Amino acid sequence: MNGLSGFRRQGSSWHCSSRCLWLRLAALTPRPHRRQHADESFRQLAGEILDFVYRSDPSTATYVGIHDYDDKIADRSAAAVHAASDTAREFRSRLDDVDEQDLSPEAQLDLAGRKSAMTSR
Repeated sequence: MNGLSGFRRQGSSWHCSSRCLWLRLAALTPRPHRRQHADESFRQLAGEILDFVYRSDPSTATYVGIHDYDDKIADRSAAAVHAASDTAREFRSRLDDVDEQDLSPEAQLDLAGRKSAMTSR
């Protein structure tokens, strides 16, 4: 063996065996199951964030057409505002932990939007 695993010399050029080529292509190909899992995990987190937003500000839910909170009113007490602020920081930290490279392009865009929204809360 020449030290170049999977490569063989043929005349004056080097050739990659079919196994070598397959392994190299597999390493370059995005893993759909990994991306799908990352998207699902992110979507779950995004759902938790939306639930939090709708619970803490029911008028936002009503505004976007979700009527599960129509009979609720936002708690604007100092304690509630402080708790909501803490929760928003926790969600922002969890968003920062998401590896953007593992997400589909659509989920990457959603991640950027969620981060921006959580920063402004």
